[in-house]
Amino acid sequence: MWSVVVRKSAEKQLDRLSKSAQVKIILALETFKSNPFSGDIANLKDSIWRRRVGSYRITFELIKFRRIIYVIEIKRRTTTTYS
Repeated sequence: MWSVVVRKSAEKQLDRLSKSAQVKIILALETFKSNPFSGDIANLKDSIWRRRVGSYRITFELIKFRRIIYVIEIKRRTTTTYS
């Protein structure tokens, strides 16, 4: 099992989303606990990854040796999401 830690800034971003989007993202975060490599993920750099959940992106840091996932950001995909 992996531990999932959602940073305060990501929690605030999640709270601002619609209820239906929140449900989808929370389900995706739950799947991280058993397998963080499932779903549509991509390595952005070093230990920073992103997972696509519909039109939203979850940016997270993966610490493999400690089996911890730090959720950094939850944003709707736009042209400026990764800049």
